[in-house]
Amino acid sequence: MNKVRSMSMVLVLVLFCAANARAQEGKEAYSAGLQALKGGDSDFAYMYFKSFVKANPRSSRVQGALFSVAEYSFWKNNYYEAKKYLIYYIKKYPNAQERIFAIAYLLKLAEELGEKSVIEMLQKEVLSKRQMVFLFKNSKEYTYRSLSRKKHKVIYYIDRVEFYIDGKLLTKVSY
Repeated sequence: MNKVRSMSMVLVLVLFCAANARAQEGKEAYSAGLQALKGGDSDFAYMYFKSFVKANPRSSRVQGALFSVAEYSFWKNNYYEAKKYLIYYIKKYPNAQERIFAIAYLLKLAEELGEKSVIEMLQKEVLSKRQMVFLFKNSKEYTYRSLSRKKHKVIYYIDRVEFYIDGKLLTKVSY
């Protein structure tokens, strides 16, 4: 009986150490991803963030890293992977303020791929989230800066919604 108990304790200790090492590895991947971005190396940042997301799915930092992985895939024209990560992001973070930008990326992907039914569905999603409070203004805007330092902006007008990335129009939806 003591031998079984000792073996059980050793097993628990080994599993705890392995989990702790994996978490530490994930934290290092996140930090390395940030350093790679600061150094201008988006390819390495992508690999580090992807590793971090896999190793630490419950971390509070996963949201930004996941968005960056999806964003990187989009800008590298890896549409399959971008779509996969954007859909996962939207489902995992249904109340995130940045969710509207993930939808904008998906909308642009659908436009590029000519997926008319997906375009219509995403346009309805955008319009269902429209901001209708225009006190003394013709528009209302929201911004978000991703980990990759891209500036995202959505502008809600009375008759349309426009999405910009680093000042360039990504896509728009009319009412």
